[in-house]
Amino acid sequence: MAAWETPGTLSWKAVIFDLNGVIVDSEPVYLENLWAYVRGYRPEVTLEQMYDTVGRSAADCWERVRTLMDDARPWEDIRELLALTMEKQA
Repeated sequence: MAAWETPGTLSWKAVIFDLNGVIVDSEPVYLENLWAYVRGYRPEVTLEQMYDTVGRSAADCWERVRTLMDDARPWEDIRELLALTMEKQA
């Protein structure tokens, strides 16, 4: 018997996952944070230049970020560096 089926506990009818921004539009927050990260390397990059990252696959988004940063490292390394930076700030 699953935990939610145990007598006297909360019974779950459904769980909603919002993976594409239908319920909560998180894209603007993500874009602002990504832009702040890029500006840490290239302050002249504008928000308008970052718009090309929206609605793309992770690989395409991070390849665009890599190009804007004028960085020769693979995009996977740049993404990992951002993750490490965010962990330190938390």
